Amino acid sequence: MNILLIGNGFDLAHRLPTTYKDFLLFIEVMKQVVNVTTTDDLNRIDWKNINLEICELIQSDMGNVKNNIYSQADTWKELIENNFWIEYFLCCQSYIKENWIDFENEISKVIQAFSECIKKIDINDQASRNINNPFLNDFFMSDTEKIENDRLMEMEEEIKKSNLQLSISEWSKYKEAYDKKHPLQTLPPITYKEIIKKLENDLNKLILALEIYLADYVDKIDVREKSPDIIKIINDEVNTCIHDKEECICISFNYTHTFSRVYGIEINDFIHGEARANRTKAFNNMILGIDEYLDDDRKNIELDFISYKKYYQRIYKETGDLSKRHADRIKENKDRYTLYIFGHSLDVTDKDILSALIKNDNVRTYIYYHDDTTHKKLIANLVKVLGEDEVIKRTGGKTKTISFIKQQNF
Repeated sequence: MNILLIGNGFDLAHRLPTTYKDFLLFIEVMKQVVNVTTTDDLNRIDWKNINLEICELIQSDMGNVKNNIYSQADTWKELIENNFWIEYFLCCQSYIKENWIDFENEISKVIQAFSECIKKIDINDQASRNINNPFLNDFFMSDTEKIENDRLMEMEEEIKKSNLQLSISEWSKYKEAYDKKHPLQTLPPITYKEIIKKLENDLNKLILALEIYLADYVDKIDVREKSPDIIKIINDEVNTCIHDKEECICISFNYTHTFSRVYGIEINDFIHGEARANRTKAFNNMILGIDEYLDDDRKNIELDFISYKKYYQRIYKETGDLSKRHADRIKENKDRYTLYIFGHSLDVTDKDILSALIKNDNVRTYIYYHDDTTHKKLIANLVKVLGEDEVIKRTGGKTKTISFIKQQNF
C-alpha cells in the first residue's frame, strides 16, 4: 500500500494563498469591506497586498445579490471585530517586520504566560496587570481604566486648545475640577475567569473565520497545473523496484480540499479537520491548538486552558484517528508500505503521527523538498522527530528506509 502524506507546502506548491499571513491579509481587507457605508469608504479599501484571485472573489461576492458580503456584515463583525487573537496576531512583530507568523506558536506564548500568572490565584479574582504579556494586559484593562484613559486624553486636548501651561499643582486642581464636572462612572472589573472565556470564544471565532476563508475563497481558486511528482506517486512510478501497482491513500494535515479538487482522488483522513462549505456555526471540526507545555505533575491538574490543546480538540471535535489505525496496521503485519511525504515540514508538533508511520522496517519513506534550504531544515526536523541514531540508521547503508527527493517545478 502507498500512503501520501501532505502538508501546507502541498497547497503552496499549487500557488494557493494558504499561509497564516495570507489569511491575516484577507482579514485586514474584510475589516474594511464590512464597514463600507459610502462610495468613499469603498474607494479607500486597500487591496494592494492581498492575493489577486482572493481579491477578485471578494469583489464578486460584494456584487452578488444572493450572497452579498454586506448582508453578512453583522456575522463578519461578530467574528473579527474586537477579537483578541486577530488583534494580537496583527500586532506581532514577526508579522509586521518579517512578513510571516505561526499562529500555534503565538497562541502558546500567550497561554503559557497566562497559565503561569493564574496558577497561584483564584480565577474569580479581579484581573490585574500581572500577566507576562503586555498586549494581553492592555487588551483586557478594565473598562473603567479605559474610560479614565479617554478622560485624560480629553483633558489634555482641552488644555492644548486653551494654550494653558500648567504646573504639577495646577494640573491636580484642574483635574479635580474636571472630575467634578464630568463624574467618572465606574464599571465592574473583569475577572481572570472572564478573560479565559473571552480568549476561548475568540479562538473559536477565529477558526470559523479561517474556515470561511479556506472553503469559500481558497477552495474556489482554479488550479491549472498539476505536480509531476504527485502524478508519479498516484501512478506508483516512484519506487521502480516495486512492479505491482499499489493502492494509494491520502492523509492530509491541511484544512483544504486541494488534493481531491486537482487530482480527483478522495482524501482519506484530515488530521486537523477540514474546511467545509456547508458548515454551521455550531459544528466546526478544524483543529487549531497548541501542544502540551506542562510537565507530568501539572498537566492532569491544571486544566483551565485544556480547550487550547490539540489532543483535547481532536477528542471534542471527533476528527478521528485513521492515521493511528494505519500505523497500527503497519506494525501488526509485515506487508510492504511506501510513505510519500510532500509539503510537510516534519515539525515536532506532529511527532506522534510521523514517528508511528516512519519508524517501521516495512515502510519505505520518500520525503520531498522544495530547495536546499528546505532540505536542510527537513533533516534537522526529522532528527527532532525520530532522534539522531534513528535518522542515521534509516538514511544510509543496508538499513536505509528514508530517501529525500527534490520536487520538480511545474
